[in-house]
Amino acid sequence: MFIRKLFVFTFCFHFAQMALGAETTTHDARVPIDSSKMIKLTYGYPPWNKSAEKIDSAAIILREGKTGRTIQINVEETEPDSSIFSGLYSLSLNNLQALSPEFYIPPQELLDSQTGMNKITEMIKSGELKRKAFILRRYKNGLQVVEIYDSKDQAKLAMRAFRAEEELTDLRNRPLIARSALDAGALAEQIEEQKRAAQSLIERARLEQIEALKASENVKKFELMNAKQKKAKRDLAADQAKNALADYQNSKNDDALKKFENAVEADPENNSYYFQYGISLYKAEQFNRSLVMLDLAQDSDHMQQSAIDMAEVNYYIGLNNYRLKLYRDAIAAFEKVVASKNALLAGSAQFYIAVSIFEQLDYKK
Repeated sequence: MFIRKLFVFTFCFHFAQMALGAETTTHDARVPIDSSKMIKLTYGYPPWNKSAEKIDSAAIILREGKTGRTIQINVEETEPDSSIFSGLYSLSLNNLQALSPEFYIPPQELLDSQTGMNKITEMIKSGELKRKAFILRRYKNGLQVVEIYDSKDQAKLAMRAFRAEEELTDLRNRPLIARSALDAGALAEQIEEQKRAAQSLIERARLEQIEALKASENVKKFELMNAKQKKAKRDLAADQAKNALADYQNSKNDDALKKFENAVEADPENNSYYFQYGISLYKAEQFNRSLVMLDLAQDSDHMQQSAIDMAEVNYYIGLNNYRLKLYRDAIAAFEKVVASKNALLAGSAQFYIAVSIFEQLDYKK
């Protein structure tokens, strides 16, 4: 639902900039927003999703970097259980046309009183509340779209998606002097591939944000448990993963996926479950979600690293990107497998490198 809404604006794409929240150190370096024009905010945050049946709501704090003024912006879930929150606003602030924005995700319980708002201001000043990375896109119709993310890597992935959109628009607008129907067909195929790549990157950027937050929240809950509770959770996760593998071998793919999901929730520090889940998602042709889980399997900040084969991780990262027709990313992953000299996978990875280069029409290479 979110992706379809986002692509309403594809054909009027004009401009995009990225601000890496906490990494930006000067006011002038921040991306300016025109406060006299419409602004659409979007942010993915699972903790705000309280109900799977209804649309939830929350609030984001916009702080003007030059003056320190703060504005509470209410957002609503795009659809029930989506964990994606959005709002469309016109701020119309006097003398602040070139708004120097900072976005914060405050504790929602502090928003109901002046005392709470004062606390939020203190948290921002002290650095306890971190500024979020965001991407600003401007359209010819005046709309400004702000996509808020939790890390610069997520924002960079989203930026790649919007660059792919821009390339798609360029392709659609390219004059075609066709020598034959084959030329027209080749361009149509190129446009379709670029469209799929743009859609895939947009989907993955938001999916990565949501799943990373889920993993982080699960780890926090797990760390608060006592030793007995942790052991019970680890035993449950091991049992779920074992049954998931049995389901997978018996071609019960939906059952296997659900049990792997249960395993990563029960024991969120064990990266082998994310790894197994990622492979199962690839087999189920859920390529973007598979990539997200394989990335989480390598997350040293949250995971207790078990003995997973990094060559195999990179191999499946390569396969996912290949199936998504993101050939440069596929080649980069397969090259890591080749460099590992893995006896079982290096030869196959070299083959996929060649096929990916072939798909890029670089026949000599």
